[in-house]
Amino acid sequence: MRRSEEHGTRDGESTSRQLFTVVRDVHLIEYPSFDNDSGIYDTSTTRRADALVFMRWPNGQPCLEIELYLLSLAENGARLDRNGGSVRQEAVKLSPLVRFCYKNGLNFWDIWSDHFQRFIDELKDEIKPDGRKARELNQVLEISDSCIRFLTWLQESLLPHRTIVDVKGKPHQILLKLKKTKDQRTGRTYTSYHFFGNPPSSTRQLKTPMPKESIDKLFDAITKKYDIENCHPRLRRRFQNEDALRKYLEFQRATWDGVLTVCLAFGCRPAEVSTMSRTKNLEKMGSDKKLVLATMKQKKGAEREVPVTMNIVIKLAVYERKYRSEMLDQLRTAGKNPNPSDFLFLNTLGNPLTKETLTRQFERLCRYADINERACLSMFRHRAITSLVAIHLKEFCSPRLDIAMQALNDADYSTILAKVASITGHLNPESLRDYIHLAWDELGAFDPVDAATKLSAMLLTLVNDLTFRVKKVERAPAKEQAAALQDSFHLIRESEKEMRELLDLSQRVKANPGALFEHTAAR
Repeated sequence: MRRSEEHGTRDGESTSRQLFTVVRDVHLIEYPSFDNDSGIYDTSTTRRADALVFMRWPNGQPCLEIELYLLSLAENGARLDRNGGSVRQEAVKLSPLVRFCYKNGLNFWDIWSDHFQRFIDELKDEIKPDGRKARELNQVLEISDSCIRFLTWLQESLLPHRTIVDVKGKPHQILLKLKKTKDQRTGRTYTSYHFFGNPPSSTRQLKTPMPKESIDKLFDAITKKYDIENCHPRLRRRFQNEDALRKYLEFQRATWDGVLTVCLAFGCRPAEVSTMSRTKNLEKMGSDKKLVLATMKQKKGAEREVPVTMNIVIKLAVYERKYRSEMLDQLRTAGKNPNPSDFLFLNTLGNPLTKETLTRQFERLCRYADINERACLSMFRHRAITSLVAIHLKEFCSPRLDIAMQALNDADYSTILAKVASITGHLNPESLRDYIHLAWDELGAFDPVDAATKLSAMLLTLVNDLTFRVKKVERAPAKEQAAALQDSFHLIRESEKEMRELLDLSQRVKANPGALFEHTAAR
C-alpha cells in the first residue's frame, strides 16, 4: 500500500486527543499473484481509494483489529470521501473504547459485561473542563452501538471460536438485548442488537438557529481578529515584512468571511463548503449568478445549484482572484508546495480546507467573539433553513387571500418543504417538518419577512461587508483610498439595483402569523 498524503497526523503521546489518522489518495494492491519463475509477487495491479482511516493505541502503536474493521467497512460500501466519510465517524466513536482498553490493560476479546458497563458509565460521567457533560445520552448510545458492531465483527471475522457478544441463554462475555423496529414507510421489521446495560435514550432537541446577535459578533470578530493592529507579536515574527503579514491576515479574513457568508445564506453543511469547486463556481457565478454546491448525504457526486446575489458573487470572485491567488503566489515564492487542487476555500498552507478544520477553527472564533452560548456551524445551517421556510411560508400564503394561514394542509407544507430542500440539499423534505414551527415564530418575531430567498441572503451579509470596507477605507493610505472607495461604490450600486428588483418582486400582502396562534388556541 502506498500513501501519498496524510491528514490529521498527531504525535503518539498518550495525551493526544485524536487516535486515528485519515490518509488520503491511497493506492491499494489488488490481487497480488506469485510468479514461480522469478519467485516474487506481482503487485503492479492497484486501485485507488479517496482515503483510508488508520487507528492507533495511545502509545502510538497501530491498533490492527480496528484498522481491519475500518477497512472492511470501506470494502463493504461505507461512505468514504477525502475526509474519511462515515468510516471516519466510526473511528471517532471507537476511539473511547481504544482508550478504555489501553488504560485498563485489556484486549478487545477480553472484555466482559462488567467491563463494558464500566466503560458506558465513564462515558456518561465524563465532564468537560467547563464543568458541562462531555456527552449527551444519545451520543453514549451511538458509541455503545458502534463498539458492539465492532466486537460482533471481531468475533465473526477473526475469532469465530470465541463468543464475545450474544443474547441471554447462550454462552457469552457481553450480554446483548434484541430490538425489533418496524419501518412505518415500508412496513419491514428490522432486528438489531444492543448492550443490555445501555442508558435510556434522551429526547433529541432540535438545535436552535444561530441568533442574529451572535452572527453580528462573529463577523465583527473576523474583522478584529485579522486586523494587523491586533496581531500577536509571535505571529509577526513568522513573517519577514509587514506586507507579507498583511496579505496573510487579509487572506484569513476573506476566507472566513466567505465561508460564513455561504453557510449563512444557503444553509450549507461544513463538508459542502469545504468541497466547493473553484472552476465550477467561477463559471456559474459569471454566467448564471448561481453557486454549485456538493450535496452530502445523497449519492456520491450529487450537486445542487442555488441562485446567488451580486454582493456574494463579488465577494467570492474577489476572494479567488485576489486573496487566494496572492496567498498561493506568496507560498510558492517562499519555496512551499501548495496543493489547492480545484477547491475554492484553502487553508494558509494552500491546501483545501477540511470539514474538521472548519469545525475546529469555528469553535476558536466563537471563543474569540466571546459567545458563551452553544454555537456551532450547524446552527448557521439552522438559521438559514428557518429563514428559508419562513420566506416560503410567507410567499405561499400572501397571494392566496381566500385561504387563511390556519387552513394550510399537509400537502401545502410538503410543497413548501420540497422547495426549501432543493436549496438546502435535504434528500427527504419531510425531515424539515420541525422547522415549520420555528418559521412561524420567525414570522411573528420579525414581522414582516418581506424579502425572497436572495434578498434574505443579501441582508444577512451586506451590512457586515460594508462595515469592513468602511474601516478599510479609513485606515488606507491617502493614495489608496480612491481605489478602495471605488470598489465600495461598485458594490453599493450593484446591491441597490438588485435590492430594488427583489423588493418589487416581494411586494405581496403581509401574512398574519397571529391568526394561526389565535385559531389554534380557540381549538
